Amino acid sequence: MLIKILLVVDGSSSPTKIISFLDKLKGKHLNLTAVYVINNRWQNILGDEWISSKRTRGNFFRYMEKKQQQEAGQILDKIIKKAQAMNLPISTLFKTGQPQQAVLSAYTSLGPFDIVVLPSTMKNTARVLTCPVFTGPL
Repeated sequence: MLIKILLVVDGSSSPTKIISFLDKLKGKHLNLTAVYVINNRWQNILGDEWISSKRTRGNFFRYMEKKQQQEAGQILDKIIKKAQAMNLPISTLFKTGQPQQAVLSAYTSLGPFDIVVLPSTMKNTARVLTCPVFTGPL
């Protein structure tokens, strides 16, 4: 039986712990979808005088978004390489927004899933999902 897993990672996720988790799935018949959630709450900050102009604020937001996407890409690349080494089918994507809404969007648009794996920073999201959920330090 093919088990569909939604693996959710974010800025708190440790690549080492994710790889360790994937090692535990070795030999299982799985289809893995990895979603990196970029929390956009930082976009609501106003900052101090150094970021008071609209242009400076815009430049700062573009810089932050680029850095977050680079970090997300690096982590997803490690997940892809590990999954490929294990011969696991994998698909990946980025979601930006409020974490719970981003996870729900991926869950409903790409599901159904047999299990969802969430980082501990998103444990409250487990209450709104309709399948088994594993939360822990990833």
